[in-house]
Amino acid sequence: MVDFSKFVLFSGTLKIGLNMFFGIGLSQASQICQRIGCSESLLVSEVPPRKFLAIKSILNSEFILEARLKFKISDRLRSNHSIQIYRGIRLARGLPVRGQRTRSNGKTVTRMQKKGFFKF
Repeated sequence: MVDFSKFVLFSGTLKIGLNMFFGIGLSQASQICQRIGCSESLLVSEVPPRKFLAIKSILNSEFILEARLKFKISDRLRSNHSIQIYRGIRLARGLPVRGQRTRSNGKTVTRMQKKGFFKF
C-alpha cells in the first residue's frame, strides 16, 4: 500500500503530483493521466473522487513504489555483493562500477558512499 496523504495535500499539477511517488517518473505519470482520461495540467485538488480512486487502484496494482521498491533495489545490491559479482565488489569498495577510470576520476562514487547511498 502506498501513502496517498502527501499526494492529496499537494497543490500542483497531476503530473508533478504523481512524480512525487518514488518509482514514478514524468513519462509514467503522463501515461497514467492518459489512462484515466485527465489532463496532465489539472490540479490535484480538482481531481474528481472517481478519478482519484482510479489512480489509487492503478498505482497499487501495477507499480512497485516507495518502500517496496527501495527494499527491492537494496536487496539486489546486497545479493550482488554476497555472490561476489564484480559490480557488487566495486560498490562495496566505493569504486566506479561502469568502467570509468580511477586514476584521475572516481571521486564522486566515494563521496556518494560516504553519504550513505550504497548500504550493505
